[in-house]
Amino acid sequence: MDIEEILKKLNRNKHIKGSLVITQEGMVVMSALGAGQNADIFAAFYSSVGLTILKSLKNLDIETFYRYILSSEDSNLFFVNIGKLYLVVITDIDVKLSEMNVELYQIESLIRKTGRLE
Repeated sequence: MDIEEILKKLNRNKHIKGSLVITQEGMVVMSALGAGQNADIFAAFYSSVGLTILKSLKNLDIETFYRYILSSEDSNLFFVNIGKLYLVVITDIDVKLSEMNVELYQIESLIRKTGRLE
């Protein structure tokens, strides 16, 4: 299964509005965002967020982060650190966090198996 298939599988969840995989530098590896969502804008934003989080955690003597959630008025934005890549998932605000965490863990595992982390 390649990353495109993995994101399509993930997006079958009725609460997911879109997903993408980016590099830490903000380059889009694969995008499965909904209409009207710009992958390059999301990639640039999340690259910046990732760098800020990593720098802040380093100041606290914390090595890294694995998952980060930003919430807006109508969406949750899940940000998963998977080595040299980030998985970004946009969901409805009413998504159950526990169920989403399980699904993201499974998707992260599938992405790792693609070998794209090297």
